[in-house]
Amino acid sequence: MISKDEDQACLEIGHEASKKEEWIDYAQYCFLREKGLRKKAFSVLDRFISKAKGWPFEAKKEFVEWLCKKMDLLPQSHWGLFPTPLRKDLFLEVFEEWCNREPNDAEVFSLRAQYTRAPDYYKKAIAIDPWNQRARATFAHACIQDIWYSTHHLPDHFIGNEQDILQTVKQAREHISYLKGELKNSVEKELFGEEQLLEDWMTFKKGGTEDFVSWCQAKGGDYHWVKAFNRISMPIPRIFHPFLEEGPFETCLICGCGLLQPGVHYMIEKAFRGTEVIFEYAICLSCSQNLHKELSAESLHQLRRHFEEHVDWEERDRRLLKTSRGTCEPWLQHCVITGTPRDQAHAYHLIGHCAGDKLVLKFHPFMICEAAMVQMGRLISKKTRDALDNFTGQYLGMPPEFKEVFNDAPMLLV
Repeated sequence: MISKDEDQACLEIGHEASKKEEWIDYAQYCFLREKGLRKKAFSVLDRFISKAKGWPFEAKKEFVEWLCKKMDLLPQSHWGLFPTPLRKDLFLEVFEEWCNREPNDAEVFSLRAQYTRAPDYYKKAIAIDPWNQRARATFAHACIQDIWYSTHHLPDHFIGNEQDILQTVKQAREHISYLKGELKNSVEKELFGEEQLLEDWMTFKKGGTEDFVSWCQAKGGDYHWVKAFNRISMPIPRIFHPFLEEGPFETCLICGCGLLQPGVHYMIEKAFRGTEVIFEYAICLSCSQNLHKELSAESLHQLRRHFEEHVDWEERDRRLLKTSRGTCEPWLQHCVITGTPRDQAHAYHLIGHCAGDKLVLKFHPFMICEAAMVQMGRLISKKTRDALDNFTGQYLGMPPEFKEVFNDAPMLLV
């Protein structure tokens, strides 16, 4: 299932593609995808790809370049427009030849990096032209996402090492120094907010006070959680309790530490197929960070970017905090990626962040449906998949018939 934005994008791009006779099959794919006729859509797409592979290079390049430009304008609607077969069976081939024909065109290498999920080509683009805007902006956003990831559990918990993140800030500024015009202003503004929070946190730690929220309030910090802190936690609801036990999870699945003490932060994940709980666990943030070290940097980057493209976390927090009224149910009604209602999802995950005996209402909790799980599964590397397989085999004991679906959902990275 694709989102409403992606539905609209399929219609718009389909209508434009239909104006060119050679692209009629791609247009038909878009129309069928918008209607939810996935099987028929992919049958037509296969036909289009088969024909396109026989075109002269310039004709293939024209289509690839056209669709890249369209997707540049629709950054949150790629799932329907640009499915895996199109990327693997056409785009990879075209970009390989395109780069060989135009080895000094940095933008071609940058496009290849972005639309074939091969980030090393951004480095090649910068080697050709240090001022390539697409590559520099991508690297700057990747740095900002790394900063955000370290701070996104504040005011409760900082992830990682502050000095390492300061180096990431410097890297971001280096990339931004090559940007121009409105793009530079936009990325600088994005970095400023993350950098300010990092600096506030480090200053707070040096002071030795215990309450970061009160410290921010006294300093006039304008973080949305400062204004809403008295409303961003609640008793852990039954849906996040162990299925066969009374009360909340008590110990970390990996290290066995107690979870219900004040100040102990941990994540809960529960996977469902229909109403059946397939697996569930709670893991402290320290163990979660150790697991992250076993995952590839490329996978982490791809997944964080995927969430960034689909979710405005702070807007979601503001909206749901106004309507939740003492329950977490509004946070779990729709898939955070696709918007699919939970009662229409055949399989889904629920993820929550807890502190002691409280559920924290900040970015979490949320629901991920099966279609979104498959999306994310396609973004992860073999190294990451192997690490998740090892975790599943060692700790979860998942029934074999469910492994294929649920191994595609790398929720330990969230």
